[in-house]
Amino acid sequence: MQLIRYLIIIAMMLSAVSAYARYSGAFFIVSKGDKEQDFYKIINTDLKSSGYTLSASLERINDGYKEKFGKTDLDNLGFFSVINYRALHPLLLEEPRLGAYSPFTLHIYKKSDDDKSYIGHIAPDAILDMLKVRDTEIRREFLSMFSPLDKLLEDKIGGKIKYLTYDTLPVKTMFEFEYDLKPKKNIYDQIDDFCDSFETAFEDRNYSITGYVDFYNTYNEMGLKFDRYDAYFVYTLCSFKFSESIFNHGRPDAGIFAPCSIYMYVEKADSKIVIGMTRVENWAAVMGINDKKMLDEIHILDDEIVSILKLLGAKER
Repeated sequence: MQLIRYLIIIAMMLSAVSAYARYSGAFFIVSKGDKEQDFYKIINTDLKSSGYTLSASLERINDGYKEKFGKTDLDNLGFFSVINYRALHPLLLEEPRLGAYSPFTLHIYKKSDDDKSYIGHIAPDAILDMLKVRDTEIRREFLSMFSPLDKLLEDKIGGKIKYLTYDTLPVKTMFEFEYDLKPKKNIYDQIDDFCDSFETAFEDRNYSITGYVDFYNTYNEMGLKFDRYDAYFVYTLCSFKFSESIFNHGRPDAGIFAPCSIYMYVEKADSKIVIGMTRVENWAAVMGINDKKMLDEIHILDDEIVSILKLLGAKER
């Protein structure tokens, strides 16, 4: 009986610790003054020294907010998609879901009433948890990719490091779909047709295709085998109206999630395109967004993305 009581007490203690656990959600360097030009120098000159390549950039989105919506309290807001191709190569061969944050965003923002610049990204631990990646070796290798980049930012920008934490993620952090290909037809023609329909469907609903990365062809050009797949590519998408409803209304820090990456791949000799992305609902969980209007916008966007993919003929896994 004493042993049973002891085990019950231990279980209660572990439960209590778990209930108050906090997890790393975001990494920011907070530096006094306007660091826009210093940041651009890193992006354009120094980034390669950390192993990363710039794949797309959305600079000074705040100017667009002011022009279209009449006001902004931001001096700067920018999203810069970056990839470490070589370090990512063996990991993508093992875990295709990593494409949901490949590229991921280096984010910069500065509020008009605050003489500080914020530069950062989603914490790699949070990425792995959203993707439900459990393999310890993959996690270790993925986490190690970020160290040279963070050191570069610290060395070149300076300032204080700020970590944002969260306590829980949504039960369903991702959506994944399958789109069936016809076995007797050329798969690349079918992929091209699907991509044309995908781009048109999202653009017709006022999304912008802000980037496209073809990992399959890039790795072949680099002389790196990528033979698990017949195709692997990633789109980055942005809804300007949706982003304004969050970033221009007091939560520019949530820009670490923008734009959204959606991966698509065909495994060797398979007859379907697998499509995946993390749900926008993760933004609220990781960033602690509690505003009802923002939460409503987030849920609408998640539902709309799912609806578009279903209209294109994709089936939820």
